[in-house]
Amino acid sequence: MAMLIGSVSSTRRLSELGALVGGLGALIMFLGVLSNLLAERRSYEGATRSGHRRERISLVVGSFLIGLGFLLLLLAARAK
Repeated sequence: MAMLIGSVSSTRRLSELGALVGGLGALIMFLGVLSNLLAERRSYEGATRSGHRRERISLVVGSFLIGLGFLLLLLAARAK
């Protein structure tokens, strides 16, 4: 992580990277929930256990990326 921050030359680039990482996390969360909702609508029995597991994993990964994005934005704001 230190190499990533060291390679970013300006606070603007750091804030752009934070917004990009946060947006990617939100997209991952959205796609995970959407895939589970579509699976529930397709089947009479609802989503499978593996579908719920994929949804949980996408929520964890998406939340981590959103948190990382906020951290990068905070570092950019502190560096100004």
